[in-house]
Amino acid sequence: MISTRKFASRLEGFLWVPESGLLDAAQTVNAWKRLGIKRICAPPNLLETLNPSEHRGIRFTGTVGYPTGCHTLGTKRMEALECVRFGAKSADIVLTPELLRGPAGPIEREMSALLSTVPELDVFFAVEEHWMTREEWDVFLRVLRDLEPPGLMIGTAFSKGRPEVDRILGLQRRAPKKTRVKMFMNGRGEARTLVERGVDIIQSGDPGSLLSDGV
Repeated sequence: MISTRKFASRLEGFLWVPESGLLDAAQTVNAWKRLGIKRICAPPNLLETLNPSEHRGIRFTGTVGYPTGCHTLGTKRMEALECVRFGAKSADIVLTPELLRGPAGPIEREMSALLSTVPELDVFFAVEEHWMTREEWDVFLRVLRDLEPPGLMIGTAFSKGRPEVDRILGLQRRAPKKTRVKMFMNGRGEARTLVERGVDIIQSGDPGSLLSDGV
């Protein structure tokens, strides 16, 4: 069984309150640091106020196209560049849902354009687990294997109920070996099990509850 310390190092705290100011965000970051959290994800406006260079030992991720991905490609590219400007080392980029329901070509073009815009970032392409049918997942995973991006983010924020562990792990096994898999968990769930069975990072808006839950 994974130790609490190692489990904490695989968690990523998610700051997603657009109206949060510097004080609230900084207090949250410091509280998570005391728990052993070493990864924090935040939108560009909070990255700017937090100034990642002042938080040694923390790896910051910026959000792009959050929360639904219904942004133009130009807007996403601008947000990704802001993540670089404000000190992020990686970015979670939500792909356009309509593209994911279509053929491989448009999906690959959007992903390729974003990867080339910020080659200095570890890009995790974010998709909601329930957005696609099995056939649409087949197409998306084929594009993923062709491009081999740094990461895949599987979201469950808009899902009802707890995620199906076997389904998540099945998607992970089909991803490229070079692509790290991150999963968002909306509240408590099978976090420890997923990490023990191979998911690289668990993102949560309340990582402390995952540490204390013992799941």
